[in-house]
Amino acid sequence: MPWPTPIPTDPLIPTPGRTIADLVPAVLERQGVVEMRDRGASNLGLPEGERWVILLVDGLGRELLDRHAEDAPFLAGATELGGLTSCVPSTTAVSLTSLGTGVPPARHGIVGYTFWMPGVGSDGDVFHPLPWRPERPVDVVQPIRPMFEEHDGVQVSLADFVGTGLTSASLGRGGFVPVDELDGEGRIAAVTETAASHPLVYTYERRLDMAGHVHGCRSQTWLEVLQEIDAWVARLRAALPDGTRLIVTGDHGMVDVPGRNQLFVSEEPELADGVTRIFGEPRFVHVHTPDPDGVVSRWANVLGDHAWVRTFDAATADGWFGDPDLVNGGPLSERAGDVVVAMRTDWAVLARPGLAMGELVGHHGSLTPAEMRIPLIVS
Repeated sequence: MPWPTPIPTDPLIPTPGRTIADLVPAVLERQGVVEMRDRGASNLGLPEGERWVILLVDGLGRELLDRHAEDAPFLAGATELGGLTSCVPSTTAVSLTSLGTGVPPARHGIVGYTFWMPGVGSDGDVFHPLPWRPERPVDVVQPIRPMFEEHDGVQVSLADFVGTGLTSASLGRGGFVPVDELDGEGRIAAVTETAASHPLVYTYERRLDMAGHVHGCRSQTWLEVLQEIDAWVARLRAALPDGTRLIVTGDHGMVDVPGRNQLFVSEEPELADGVTRIFGEPRFVHVHTPDPDGVVSRWANVLGDHAWVRTFDAATADGWFGDPDLVNGGPLSERAGDVVVAMRTDWAVLARPGLAMGELVGHHGSLTPAEMRIPLIVS
């Protein structure tokens, strides 16, 4: 199926007060945590409730769900409260940390799939938060105590995630109930039992994202996984204790990138000219360069309508990363590139051929509606 039209004219920047970073504060507001009101939290239209389970389905974009409503009858039929937007870039580590801390990446510092962090990064000072083990101190990378931990939230998630750096940085070092990803009924039992004794529970589902990366979000495999997850969520909802609210959201959407639409910096002299390094991810690229304006001009010439190319300062002023006052002088300004490149169509940019990311079909990270919009479902 071709890239959906019309191609977005402008990047979809985060909606103030309706991003994934606003979700936990909104839940706490509806639980009657008074201090949240003092911090200006919005309740996002959530109903009142004392007990909440937040289920994050990795890769569940709102546009994908809308497109396949007939294949996900439970999710499509539940109450949708206008949706949320991901933070920028629209990628898992950024979204999870924004969710758990209740603040945008400009404050918490987990600012991409990979980002620049001299002395801490393991790949030429480029830091990768997904495989992050605790030997790299959490507080150095992400110094804010997660709001989820502060208010005694409990994670019911995959055993592989116990004690990782990203788990500690995003949702905290509090209660954690490990579960087997392949045991659907066991996961339901664990969430149900935890929700009976804890008012704030988080649980995670990653199979949709994995199917999209490997097979594409327009594949039959991806669709079958969506159907399985929809049926599983319906069973989870039925099993939860009376009076428990269930929220289902995503961390980002996804688009398929055909192999012919991958561009390699090493094979494009005009892209390589003046570039010290690139990092980030294929649909949201950070570029280090001593000549930002020149790189913007050259990359815009090569990519044309396939990307939005900005200096970091211009993207900040345009609101890509939220309130510019939070960005200036914060961790993001130190960890970003001099130039940022967000894909507008189904293209991607990689440093060179042969990288593992180049083997993926489904990608995310950019500011298109397909990647930025995520659902806010309450049942």
